[in-house]
Amino acid sequence: MSKKNSSYAYKYYEKIGYANELSKECIDGITEIKTFNLEDSIAEKCKKAFDDVLFYIPQSEKYDALSLPIWLLNLQLLY
Repeated sequence: MSKKNSSYAYKYYEKIGYANELSKECIDGITEIKTFNLEDSIAEKCKKAFDDVLFYIPQSEKYDALSLPIWLLNLQLLY
C-alpha cells in the first residue's frame, strides 16, 4: 500500500471510529433530521459525522452496505 493510500485508509478508519462514537446520538437524531429540524444539535453532529465519513470513502464504495454502519445507510437515504 502506498504512503498516500495508507494515509487515506487511516483517515477513513479514524472518521469511521469518530462516527461510530456518535452513533447513539445519531440514531436519536434521525427523527429530527427526518422532520427537517436541522437546528437540533444532535442532528447537526450526526450530519457532520456522516458528511465527514463520506468524504473519506471512495466513490465506488459509498453504497456498499458492508462499508457503512446501518445508521449511516439510513441517513444516506435521507439525503
